[in-house]
Amino acid sequence: MKKRAILTILSVLVIFPFYFFVPSLKRDRNRYHGDEKFKAQQWEKAAHYYEKVLRFKGTFPKLTSRLGYCYLQLGDTTKAQRFLKASLQEDSTLLKSYRWLGDLHTAQKNWPNAARDFSRLIHLYRAHHTLSSEEAADYLYALDRLVFCQLQLKQDSTALRQLHDFASVLRTRVTP
Repeated sequence: MKKRAILTILSVLVIFPFYFFVPSLKRDRNRYHGDEKFKAQQWEKAAHYYEKVLRFKGTFPKLTSRLGYCYLQLGDTTKAQRFLKASLQEDSTLLKSYRWLGDLHTAQKNWPNAARDFSRLIHLYRAHHTLSSEEAADYLYALDRLVFCQLQLKQDSTALRQLHDFASVLRTRVTP
């Protein structure tokens, strides 16, 4: 029993400094805390932790996208746009980045860019043959927002085509 306690104390004393001084462990710890704050919708704290992770070398497209969303929620559209676009440069298949960038452009009433972002999102969703329930909800959201943008741009015939797609998707999703 005594040996086990001594062994535990010694292992803690040896491992503990590594946890705080080894960069990859610090990065993982900050990412974990950032993800917790993101899920709790504490945008400022999540952004703080994500920025700490991004100071390390390497690419983290999903984290960069989440950082952009944090800034979008905080109302800093300049930083939000910068980080969302950076995440798409790192990985052009990030679905959430297109959605959040489309939401940003919609809030700015930048209809052509919002329509472009939602169109890209829809194209990526169509590339996947099977969608999870969350992805299906995002797909319907993107179709809805694209139709709205096209109506704002006075592209009625294109909006009607998208409404037809929207209706056909709804028919396949609704079960009697």
